[in-house]
Amino acid sequence: MRREDAGGGASLSDALRRTVRHEQVPLAAIDNPDMHAMGEFLTGRGYQVDIHALHAAYPELGWTSFAPGLTAP
Repeated sequence: MRREDAGGGASLSDALRRTVRHEQVPLAAIDNPDMHAMGEFLTGRGYQVDIHALHAAYPELGWTSFAPGLTAP
């Protein structure tokens, strides 16, 4: 399965000045038990966070986006 990146992937494409694509590897193709377990977790429940609530709860942290770090020297 191939798809164009959205969100953060678009920033990565912009910074690299080339298209960055996501290609999902089927879980059945992952032989390593640890990597397979990680793949199951991330394609299932995965990590969940309410970004807006987190930023509201800790405004003093001075949150930044992923994009500026991509163009840093």
